[in-house]
Amino acid sequence: RRPTGEEVARYYPERAARRGVEGRAVIGCRVAASGRLEACAVVTETPDGEGFGSAALKMSRHFKLRPMTRDGVPVSGGTIRIPIRFNLPD
Repeated sequence: RRPTGEEVARYYPERAARRGVEGRAVIGCRVAASGRLEACAVVTETPDGEGFGSAALKMSRHFKLRPMTRDGVPVSGGTIRIPIRFNLPD
C-alpha cells in the first residue's frame, strides 16, 4: 500500500506549498513482519530546509509492504529505500 494523493497533500510542507516549491525525499526503513515500516530515517531531501524529509517520515505510516519470508513465514529485518516526490496540484 502506498499513501494516496490525499495523504500526500495532507503532509505537504505548508511553507513549501505557500511558496510553490516542489521537492523530493528518500527515506530508508526496516520492514516488520507485519509489513509496516519501522525505524525510518531521511536519506536525502531536495531542496534542503523545506521540510520534505520530515513530511516523508510522517507519511511512512501509510505504507505497507510485503515482508521478507523465511521458510514461508514473514519475518522482520528487510530494509528498503523509498523515494517520495512532492508535486503541487496543477
